[in-house]
Amino acid sequence: MAKSRKASTKDTLRRLMRDGAGDLARHLNAVMTSDDPAGPHKARVTLRRLRVALAAFKPLIARKLLTRQQTALRTTFRLLGTLRDADVLAAALNQPALHAAAATTRAHVRATLTAPRLAPFNGHSWARPRTRKQRNAPATRLARSALDHIWHRLQAQSADLLHLPVEARHDLRKSLKTLRYLGDAFAPLWPDAPLAAFLPGLKALQEDLGTLNDHATARSHGLPAPDDAPLLATSQTHWTTLRASPPWWPTPPVGPTPPVEPTP
Repeated sequence: MAKSRKASTKDTLRRLMRDGAGDLARHLNAVMTSDDPAGPHKARVTLRRLRVALAAFKPLIARKLLTRQQTALRTTFRLLGTLRDADVLAAALNQPALHAAAATTRAHVRATLTAPRLAPFNGHSWARPRTRKQRNAPATRLARSALDHIWHRLQAQSADLLHLPVEARHDLRKSLKTLRYLGDAFAPLWPDAPLAAFLPGLKALQEDLGTLNDHATARSHGLPAPDDAPLLATSQTHWTTLRASPPWWPTPPVGPTPPVEPTP
């Protein structure tokens, strides 16, 4: 338990990238060998998790390497997005033409897909100059800074979901995903923290906003969708509760932890 709290920043980054690379390889294999729509979805979730993790460690990673890694992840994410969208539309409308279109898209993705090359982050060539002290420091400092940052960004968004534009609701959902993925990534650093009590409300709001987004997508295709009013009311309750919840991670007594920056 104490060992988890003292895990270094560089070792935590290596753990996240190693585990993420293994998950990604498994899900990409599923995309190549199965028509199950879960494959592209799970691969995209893993790609998002890797992108969120890299962004959290941005102050320590050499700029060119970070750009290459994020670009590779984003390219694969977008390619799989074409298949994910085709699968969802075919499942929603269950029309032969849409299933055929999804099959065509799947064939194209399989012909185009290459696994992004992920750096192992061994040695020190991956790091920005003069960041050795931060790389060797306990990862809790950087983790808390990243969690504080996204939490304050969420708190700065509108408390009123009922009148929030669709685009703003989508942005809120993306921020919630970032908070959730950071929580999953950094939870081992604080084994006793009450993450399990925090997650249900976060997941409920994510699901609410995801369903509302599905309704908006259906309408954009000229399809009928349920009335949003009841779900918006539920979402507002979940959002109000989440905003008032204390963060699950330890927070400093005065103000947020400043972001980690390279030493001069």
